[in-house]
Amino acid sequence: SFMVDPLGLQLIDHIGVEKVMWSSDYPHNESTFGYSEKSLASVVEAVGAENAVKIVSTNVKNFLGIS
Repeated sequence: SFMVDPLGLQLIDHIGVEKVMWSSDYPHNESTFGYSEKSLASVVEAVGAENAVKIVSTNVKNFLGIS
């Protein structure tokens, strides 16, 4: 499941992409289960591929201190 927060995506320049991470809170009715790939594509479209990688991978690795 992949949650999409349109307002959060609009505020990334103010928040800083390094402070944003993907999270999962499955199972809930508001999740994107069944169309998560489309939801992730909308995030990539909103922030660009490089920043999307940070949001779904790099930032959490840095936070946890793993490589």
